[in-house]
Amino acid sequence: MHHQLKRRCAKLAVTGCGCLLLLGLVVGIIVLAGTSGVKGKIYGFCKNLWTVIPKQVQLPQEVNLPAELGLPESIRLPRLPNLFTISAQEQILLGREVAQKEGFDSEAFIDTRVESVGMRLVHALPIEYRGPAESGGWAWRFRGLRTKNGSVNAVALPGGKIFLYDGLITLIEGDPNQLAAIIGHEMGHVVEEHAAKQLRTEGLLQKASQLVLENAGGEAESPQSQVIKTIAARMGKRIAQMQLSQAAEFKADSLGIRFMKAANYDGAAFITVLSKLDQISVQRKGILSGVFSTHPPTDRRTQEIQEMLNSPVEKAY
Repeated sequence: MHHQLKRRCAKLAVTGCGCLLLLGLVVGIIVLAGTSGVKGKIYGFCKNLWTVIPKQVQLPQEVNLPAELGLPESIRLPRLPNLFTISAQEQILLGREVAQKEGFDSEAFIDTRVESVGMRLVHALPIEYRGPAESGGWAWRFRGLRTKNGSVNAVALPGGKIFLYDGLITLIEGDPNQLAAIIGHEMGHVVEEHAAKQLRTEGLLQKASQLVLENAGGEAESPQSQVIKTIAARMGKRIAQMQLSQAAEFKADSLGIRFMKAANYDGAAFITVLSKLDQISVQRKGILSGVFSTHPPTDRRTQEIQEMLNSPVEKAY
């Protein structure tokens, strides 16, 4: 009994010391973070730490203490920035940066049909897809995009900026139901955060984080904000033409149909759009630009969409 008590006391002592050291480290980081010359060293330490921690590992946000210590049973730790994730608000910032740096904003034009259909879909969005309340929801914006050769494409940037190329608008003759099919699909990519997930999968967030941390100093701008701007500056074109997995494309199809039904559009128009894209790809090789040229085979998509249209909503989605 005496030996067991000694072992228990020793274990409590080690645990207590460990907790105190951890709290001391956190407090030290907080206190010194604003000190000139120290900030870069802290970031350098964090960089080395983050690069060796596997991406799937989640660091604890609280420490549970034994009741025998006479301290609170759990202590909440300050939330340190995770440079390998990107929040909804940061996706909105990234989308804005990419739109500006890649010339989307300068070549965009207002098409009342595109804008009207897009906002009608937004107003019908199920609550779980409306975006972060703290930022007022996703920053939706729907525009046409001028091209030199009438390219057929559509682009959904992180955060909610969606552009339909002029060749695509001409192809579907501004039909509201077909516009809803295309815009709904692109909205599916936004709400599922496919671009942000792909950035993490490809390790691009980690690379951009390392670039920023290596040059960190006493800047007032937050490291995460610098990461977003670094990604936009160096990888903007890649984001705009990101090739997503077939699973992501099929998910965007299913959500697009759900959004269309919620806004009282005809989901069958989705198949009409696919048929037109298939025909024009045969007639004018190379006309399909960017992501449209790498979408899953039309036959399979048509089959999947038809099954969704024929299935009850609760089973299809």
